[in-house]
Amino acid sequence: MSSRREAGQKPPAPLNSETYWSRRFETDWIVNRGREQSVFFGRIILDNLPEWLTRSLRDERWTLCDWGCALGDGTDLLAQVFPGPVTGIDFAEPAITSARATFSKPHFLQIDVLRELFNERFDVVVSSNTLEHFDDPVAVLERLGEMATEALVILVPFREYLRLDEHKSTFEPSNIPATLAGGGLVLAASKVIDARAMDPTYWAGEQILLVYARTQRLAEREYRLSDLAFEHCQSAPIASRQLVMEDEARARNFIDERARWNAEVARLARELSDVTIKHAESEVVHSATKRRIAELSEEVQAANTRGLETERIRTALADELAQLSDSLSAERHATNAERVKVAELLAAANLAALDHSRQIQALHEEFRVGREPVKDTSEFLAGRSPIARHGEVRSNSAKDEEIATLRTLLQARDDGIAWLQGEIQVLAGEYERRRTSFRILLADLIILIRRRWPWLRGIGKVLLPRRLRFRILSRANSSPLLTLVNRAGGQPRAVMAPSVARAGTPGAPPPGAEHAGLLDIVCFANIAWSARYQRPQQLMSNLAARGYRVFYIVPSRTPPSGRDYDLMEVANGVFEVSLRADGVQDFYSKSMSRENQATFGEAMSALARDLRIKTAITVVHLTYWTPLALALRTSRGWHVQYDCMDEWDNFPNIGRDLLREEEALVREADLVTVTAALLQDKWQVKARRCVLVRNGVDYAFFQERCVHNDLLASMKAPIIGYYGALAEWLDFELIAAVARQRPDWSFVLIGDDFSTDLAGLDSLPNVHLLGLRPYSEMPRYLYWFDACLIPFRVYNVTHAVDPVKFYEYMSAGKPVIATPTAELQVYKDYLSFAATPDETVQAIEAALAHSDQALSRRRRELAKANDWSERVDATLTALRHGFPVVSIIVVTYNNIDLTKACIDSLIRNTTYPNYEIIVVDNASEDGTQSYLRQLSGLEMPVRIELNRDNRGFAAANNQGLRIATGDVLVLLNNDTLVPKGWLDPLIRHLQDPSVGLVGPVTNEIGNEAKIPVDYLDTEGMEAFADKNAARHAGQSFDIPMLAMFCVAMRRDTMELVGPLDEAFGLGLFEDDDYSRRIHEKGLRTICAEDAFVHHIGGASFTKLPQAEYAELWQRNQAHFESKWGGWTPHRHRDV
Repeated sequence: MSSRREAGQKPPAPLNSETYWSRRFETDWIVNRGREQSVFFGRIILDNLPEWLTRSLRDERWTLCDWGCALGDGTDLLAQVFPGPVTGIDFAEPAITSARATFSKPHFLQIDVLRELFNERFDVVVSSNTLEHFDDPVAVLERLGEMATEALVILVPFREYLRLDEHKSTFEPSNIPATLAGGGLVLAASKVIDARAMDPTYWAGEQILLVYARTQRLAEREYRLSDLAFEHCQSAPIASRQLVMEDEARARNFIDERARWNAEVARLARELSDVTIKHAESEVVHSATKRRIAELSEEVQAANTRGLETERIRTALADELAQLSDSLSAERHATNAERVKVAELLAAANLAALDHSRQIQALHEEFRVGREPVKDTSEFLAGRSPIARHGEVRSNSAKDEEIATLRTLLQARDDGIAWLQGEIQVLAGEYERRRTSFRILLADLIILIRRRWPWLRGIGKVLLPRRLRFRILSRANSSPLLTLVNRAGGQPRAVMAPSVARAGTPGAPPPGAEHAGLLDIVCFANIAWSARYQRPQQLMSNLAARGYRVFYIVPSRTPPSGRDYDLMEVANGVFEVSLRADGVQDFYSKSMSRENQATFGEAMSALARDLRIKTAITVVHLTYWTPLALALRTSRGWHVQYDCMDEWDNFPNIGRDLLREEEALVREADLVTVTAALLQDKWQVKARRCVLVRNGVDYAFFQERCVHNDLLASMKAPIIGYYGALAEWLDFELIAAVARQRPDWSFVLIGDDFSTDLAGLDSLPNVHLLGLRPYSEMPRYLYWFDACLIPFRVYNVTHAVDPVKFYEYMSAGKPVIATPTAELQVYKDYLSFAATPDETVQAIEAALAHSDQALSRRRRELAKANDWSERVDATLTALRHGFPVVSIIVVTYNNIDLTKACIDSLIRNTTYPNYEIIVVDNASEDGTQSYLRQLSGLEMPVRIELNRDNRGFAAANNQGLRIATGDVLVLLNNDTLVPKGWLDPLIRHLQDPSVGLVGPVTNEIGNEAKIPVDYLDTEGMEAFADKNAARHAGQSFDIPMLAMFCVAMRRDTMELVGPLDEAFGLGLFEDDDYSRRIHEKGLRTICAEDAFVHHIGGASFTKLPQAEYAELWQRNQAHFESKWGGWTPHRHRDV
């Protein structure tokens, strides 16, 4: 027996480790009745709690924590009984993930409180059957006691002398502490329960309930002996202990027997898996051997051909070289002549520029400040104007217009000079301040060395002023948007990131090629990228060329052992990905197993984390992927597109399971795209949205390469050609019959052979089966085709096919003869239909006999109009319509550096595909309005409103709300920075109709939305936001007031509640007021734990004089209280 671990088998995890319990929760916990056991122990606790504790938990709504909650069944039982907040905590991520998905009432946290920092406190902490798993249970008791402010409740096995393997400690009266020093707790109650007497029972022995309470609380509440409960527990008599040991021995034997059966079942399962894998591997080797034999045969034939043609090619190349030499000499002569002309033109331009400069100088001297105005314009022009000196005669009105134009130019130049002088002064002041400030110099030093010693971040947070931390944060990375705005000419330009290489070692994923402001495409593919190049590769390549990252998930291979996924770049911006699978499946006939769905889900989580995939579209090509795509929409909000390319009913090798999955996918997908009108007729009644997006052609690619070449130069003409799969949907008998009728024609068929019967084609001398050829060579073969075939069998599958090859044939203007399928009828004016061999021969003869140049041009025009880029445009338009429009309203007043940083982060990090930015400026005087004008001139989704006076925060936001077109409305302060994917969780939370207003957590705000952070620059902020989103995915809490540094609401909410109250003037208390109005309409205000926005805070109000700020506060507080009564100051959450 080999000691080497079986392939794919996970190494054993240490007993009671996090990995050990995570695997148990994922595998045998439910099978072994773990859920029922949790409820069983929870019921013991509820039935035996002291009355005073039960009364306090109910009447005073005490908070309660269930530590070691497993899948949350016992936690939910406690939440159903006690009205206060109930929280379940476990260190195993699979347990908490399952608990969150199953139970909505309790709150669940995944954290190891024994090893990680955790300062949250609860009135009562409960733990059931956990302490026996530790070598030092008293230390665990002490830690749990620190978390409890009122009481600690423990349920553990009692007098367990024959322990389970997982159990490390036995509890009896001699080792149960009466006091806990760390938390100031004393044992206030205890009770022994014989679980064997319960029906049904999940423990063959005794349990002991221990209740510890704080002495101070007991004294304050004046508890008496009658309020407490003790059951004195002596050591068990010898006979009793013997009975216990016998019972436990029998239980142990049963457990051992069950373990042996489980091991045998696992061994048989591994053997079955090994046989399946070996069978699949042998099939792969067999296929590879067949392909290699075919390749070697082709190479021998090609080598013979090359030997005969080498001399002719050498002669042709020599002639071509001579022609190129002559052409180069002629071009060089022409270039020299052109240089002389350009030099002459440049000299003339310099003279003209000098003349123009003189004009400007003369006019500037005339109109500069302090000079007497010109009284006689004509005299001035006659005496000084360069125009007059050159003798031009113009009308006085033309001269006046020229003077006015030049005066405007001069004024604009003077304004620019003044602005630059002001910028220089600001920079000089900043330099001097940084040079003389010890704290800033120290901060710079920390920023420089923080990458080497991350622990210095904490020092930076202490030493750096808050506003300086923002400056460092906003300037730490380069700004592609500001580069665009300040570039001469103001023309936008794409900024492309580097590409991703093959994934490295586990735990070290490659850097993602992130493109600013674009979502990602996750394509669940049908074929490998290296397969015959067709619609999937064409569409994905086009999307990648537009800057989208494309993750092309293939089912046909798996990553190396130990990795969740493997990734390699197969085209610019396209990454083929394989996912870790739980087992081998036939993905063309069977639905995805639950085990594979769970394993694929984990792998996708790792991919999304490592590559920072925030907003994404999942494009499904094969319905095997349906459960995973729909699960990702539920967990991550990724929209689902089903690109239906074929009629799968009666399609070769497609199982009934996949047809059922297709029905479900069509009903649930956000968008269904189909390639044929018949498919649209079939699915549009069942789909939410169904759009016809036919196939197409890379027109430029075919035009460039469909030129004279030698591929088929030696073959006898005419050549009747076809390329594509040689599969059962092809009418081989028809092709063979035509080839036999016309032995003087050459028939060329290019493509993979998937057929078991070629109807004798492979034995006909005038039929050439060339096999699969690279896509890059298709235009070169097409050049030689005198007529092109689409010889499909006519049945339901082919009726719904829109052949890619048809558009590619059209790009060369070639005549096409096809069998009469329904989908091609729309192009009947461009091709000929033939149903029988005789009709096909007649159609080919007619095509060969007549060369219709006008028809050939029309065919090329048809192909050009059906380019793949048009198909991608149609798909993106349809996808974008599936996302509600989001309007982001930003109010500005001075603080141009904050505004630039805010807008830049919005453009760079808003991956949501359908949004607009509306900037309302309240009469800024620091260059903000000039910057916004430049911004609105770029090709970006930005609109601006420039006010002539400061209308205040509420009025300016209302101004933006009135012109907003969005279904979702976001109010965002200009002193914020948003991380990548910031908007998506806010929108997901708004899908709950009970939510009226939602806001993110942040680093700086005056209420419960503030959380501690540990970053100093944008890179650190982005990393922090990623971790926060992953840790709190889907979590939120009700909050009394949402500060309007960032809030989101549905349009129907705004229409119900109304605009902001403009009586609050410049600002303060309008957010308190709006939250109250939301509540008044029966809606909730919630804080999204999984959304983070960096906030500076006080950017405008800190510039107000203290007395003016105090007066504004008092006035607005009075207005608020006149509407709602006394104002309650905000408070931070307990950390």
